[in-house]
Amino acid sequence: MKLIILLLLTNIHFSESIQLQVHLNNKTFEAYSTVHPKHQSTISALVQGQVQKRHIEIGDKVVKNQLLYSLDLYPHNHYLEDYQIELKKLENQLNYLHLKLSRRIKNPEAYTEEVVEEVQLQVDNTKFAISAVKSKIGLSQETLSKKFIRAPYDGIILDYFINLGESVNLASPMLSMMSVQDHFVRAMVNKDIAKTLKLGQKVEIDSNNHSLYGSILRIHPSEDQNHMQSIDISLKDSQTFVKNQVLRVRFQIAQKVIEIPKDFVKDRHQIHMIKVITKDGIELKEIQGDFVINQFITRDISLNSLKLERF
Repeated sequence: MKLIILLLLTNIHFSESIQLQVHLNNKTFEAYSTVHPKHQSTISALVQGQVQKRHIEIGDKVVKNQLLYSLDLYPHNHYLEDYQIELKKLENQLNYLHLKLSRRIKNPEAYTEEVVEEVQLQVDNTKFAISAVKSKIGLSQETLSKKFIRAPYDGIILDYFINLGESVNLASPMLSMMSVQDHFVRAMVNKDIAKTLKLGQKVEIDSNNHSLYGSILRIHPSEDQNHMQSIDISLKDSQTFVKNQVLRVRFQIAQKVIEIPKDFVKDRHQIHMIKVITKDGIELKEIQGDFVINQFITRDISLNSLKLERF
């Protein structure tokens, strides 16, 4: 029995040919990442006006909807008062015209049809005038509502550019801020690794020997000159992080690879070759990959099912 096993092992070890097969290789890949605020914004004015009050200082922490600036929008506040007075006059005039029209309709013998139509025309024109003034009032109210500039999210003030008494125009930058409790991390990985990752995939993040877990938010399609791609990962935790803080991340990667015994791969001046058995004989083929212990590992799955001869 021992002799039979020995013969089988000897036969396998000294096999002169093999057929390549794809395997799923699960491994953990580590990379370093940096912390980025999820939001970083320059807040601008939506109307023209003058700074009445600045409510923040550099470094202040603010909450969503907190007041940052108050503007004086003169003369819009006076425009609104004028429009409201004009609206009241038109409404009074409309009430009078309704009564006037009603009297003429009730007394057809005293008024001609032409006179009735003339009053009806005055009623319709007054209604149109009221609609126009109401539109002006709505526009003025919307403009005046923008006199208060508020924080769009919880964050910290990085800088401000406008002081008390200064004038601002539409889209004038007033301050910059970033989120402080809402972050993500960005890691750089080789493009071959990036191809194996998926949106939503869970990622382990190491922060001061404390394991956090996030998920992949975005895989940037472009690569740099070193063939590295950016991977954005969610970071939701109660602890405080600092912008550009370095964290280590771990990806679980499932790669399709082909493992070739080292005796079937020849290294010639750092060029790896295999002997492929074809119906016409033997062909030498260059392959890409690396030796790992006694195996040559390649991710070129197009080699699947090829039959190789030992060197």
